[in-house]
Amino acid sequence: MSATVMWLGRPPPGARPSAQERWYRSGPPTPSAGHLVVPDGLVVHVVAWAPTREHCVAETVAAVVESFARIGRCAPAHFHRSIVPGEDDTELLHNVLDEVLFDIGSTGIVPVWIRLQTRSAGTELEIGGVDLSTLQDPGHLPDGVTSEHLGHGRAVEWSADVILGPVDGDRGPSPDLDAVAAPSPADRPEPAAGRP
Repeated sequence: MSATVMWLGRPPPGARPSAQERWYRSGPPTPSAGHLVVPDGLVVHVVAWAPTREHCVAETVAAVVESFARIGRCAPAHFHRSIVPGEDDTELLHNVLDEVLFDIGSTGIVPVWIRLQTRSAGTELEIGGVDLSTLQDPGHLPDGVTSEHLGHGRAVEWSADVILGPVDGDRGPSPDLDAVAAPSPADRPEPAAGRP
């Protein structure tokens, strides 16, 4: 089975996928894949969509990082690999986000590249990152995930809804989830000219 690889910024010059990888780059949303980041008081609502489960999880990670940092063209300097368990899709999403946020909070390493591949023991997650201190003007790190859902939609695609925010019980105003739900395929933006 092929691996899903996503660059959260622009891949450095010379970076090339292997024959067993499907590469994606975080960028403007398209009808088939993308994400939205909507700040709302003390919480941030993230919505992501993609044709496959792994790509949707990768889009969600890109959105979480985008909520506090701008990733330009960065070559990963630190790598971390783990097997992430998940009995169901939402549990997998939760565990991947937990791993990413733990790495950022404990080591100061921010993902610029992620790789996901389904294995018999779970999903293999590999993170390539850079030191938070090397990023220009990073914002406040999310305190944690307060709500998440990953599922297969009616349009034969995957979507995720995540709320990031304080974990101390003071969640601030509830976001208007209807206002930021994943747009239907017909309402999603068209790809920019010259982009796949």
